[in-house]
Amino acid sequence: MSNKEVVRGSVEFCIVCFGDIQYIKMGEDGHVHPDVMNKGNSFDIVGGYGSCHDSCLFEAFICDECLSKAIDEGKVRILNER
Repeated sequence: MSNKEVVRGSVEFCIVCFGDIQYIKMGEDGHVHPDVMNKGNSFDIVGGYGSCHDSCLFEAFICDECLSKAIDEGKVRILNER
């Protein structure tokens, strides 16, 4: 299984509030796509030079409520808005 494959019905947890972030089941067969979540987001973190996690790649999850709060508080910058 690749690191982007998702087990049907799985749940992730927000890194801020630890609330559940559920994947949205799609299509008639109810398959789960790794980037389609109900009121949540996934993002990659790349360890930069000088970090003890240099060259490591991580995936993390944050719920919409915590992300909106972090944006409002200036802790997260919007780079592209669609």
